[in-house]
Amino acid sequence: NLSRSDIPPGLRSHLAEWGPRLRRETDTAASLRGLGMPTHQLRVGTDCSGLDAPVFALNAMNLPGGVRHLFSSEVNSKKRMFVEANHPNATIYPDMVRRDHSSLPQHDLYVCGFPCKPFSLLHVGSKGFREKAARPFRAVIRTLREQLPPVAVLENVGGIRRVLDRVHQELHSLGWYEILT
Repeated sequence: NLSRSDIPPGLRSHLAEWGPRLRRETDTAASLRGLGMPTHQLRVGTDCSGLDAPVFALNAMNLPGGVRHLFSSEVNSKKRMFVEANHPNATIYPDMVRRDHSSLPQHDLYVCGFPCKPFSLLHVGSKGFREKAARPFRAVIRTLREQLPPVAVLENVGGIRRVLDRVHQELHSLGWYEILT
């Protein structure tokens, strides 16, 4: 449990500046594409959430309507406890693979960093999508198919390029998203 006074002054200064800088860069990138940042409260859901860094980053950007963190999933109990402590109003699922994807609340932004091990170049002898650790990707597709959030951000390691055609095929099958890699 860190208090504000436990954070070194240099890091405190950096943290105070990076959110607004990220906001300016995001505003610029969006406007170049004819898009704008939402003026309503941004409803966010995350899976394979870890410590939920995307939610902290969005909050640091000071979006006009703010951020409402609706749900997370995380199999690691210690990380889940951290998310629960920092986001008490979010629903926390212990396993995204086993939950009812149709019962998730509607959200504007979905973020998932599904397990990297099956796709990592360091995982010699990987069976890719046939590995048990790749099951969360199927759950990502179910979540997207059931909810169709306007924006989804999926993160993984560079080795995902070995199966990128299949990832794109799965995402294109939803018939909803423009896919940027």
